[in-house]
Amino acid sequence: MTGLNFTGVAEQAQLVSQGAVSSAELIEHAIDRIDHLDDQLNAFAYVLRDEARAEAAVRDATPVDERGPLHGVPIAIKDENDVAGLPTAFGGAAFTTPAAADSEV
Repeated sequence: MTGLNFTGVAEQAQLVSQGAVSSAELIEHAIDRIDHLDDQLNAFAYVLRDEARAEAAVRDATPVDERGPLHGVPIAIKDENDVAGLPTAFGGAAFTTPAAADSEV
């Protein structure tokens, strides 16, 4: 699915809303790209593959009239934002205590 390599958020959202691609397909594509490139880029501190796949399944099962404008589009969360159970490391090793809850963003 190399056609998705350089699609932006708005285009991905449109593809999902039109039924041209599912959230599950988008997340698999994103995971494949991360697995292929992150050894060189070192862009991700954590990749929550199982959680992302489970969330994509929920998104795909959501009725169309309950979907928001970015419904089903995968996002990356910088490690300066709290994610429950993960360290909020600010790109370094000094902060390693896992966050108790998600941040408000």
